[in-house]
Amino acid sequence: MSRPWFDLHSHTVPGVDDGPVTPAEALRLLEKVRREMPEGSVVAATPHYSTTMSLFALRSRMEKSRRFAEQVSSQELRVLCAGELKLGMRFSGFHRLLSYPGTRRVLVEFSHGLVWFGVLRRCMRLVKDGYLPVLAHAERYRWADASRLRFLSGIGAAVSMSLRSLVISRFRKRAEWILESGCCHLVTSDCHEEGDPVFGSAAREFVERLCPGSWEVLAAENPRRILEEEPLPPPTGGYGRG
Repeated sequence: MSRPWFDLHSHTVPGVDDGPVTPAEALRLLEKVRREMPEGSVVAATPHYSTTMSLFALRSRMEKSRRFAEQVSSQELRVLCAGELKLGMRFSGFHRLLSYPGTRRVLVEFSHGLVWFGVLRRCMRLVKDGYLPVLAHAERYRWADASRLRFLSGIGAAVSMSLRSLVISRFRKRAEWILESGCCHLVTSDCHEEGDPVFGSAAREFVERLCPGSWEVLAAENPRRILEEEPLPPPTGGYGRG
């Protein structure tokens, strides 16, 4: 039997962002996830947040997410409550509230037009405050080349690739590149609706075809390390080759 998998980026909470609209839609999405993932696996519910939100709006969304996660978690599939934070110029401190439970790791994204210096500045502010960024869907940024992603890894950032990018034509080639080049630490689903890719046999076969021997590292070992605050190995590729 496969060991548990960890999907650290998903939009499964109903009625809070561009994920499921109704509870029924959210439950259908999670049922699909349960069917595909090994028993005991973990999904992090990570609704969108922004440093420009009001604290009231942020806490309201957090409470909805917390209640939903408590309702749907089970022995077969544990749902964690965290957030995907779009980092802006304002240093809001929201990352302290949205990190993965019990850790100082926080899932972050950036405006698509942001240049490399702006990304670096925002990441360094988090590190200075004692938090480590997990870069959501790194393949979607124009600034993201191998040297820059490895530089961010060197300051403690984790780099993720979104399975959802594989079904968005403008991102597919970059998503394939980030796997083949060995520039990422983990894969995530970033699922928003029932038709999106989730962790399962099809995803594993695709990832293994591009980067043989990598699935257990990218979907199980490294995300587990993130949740348990263990150091991550450098994203140098070579998965499964000793």
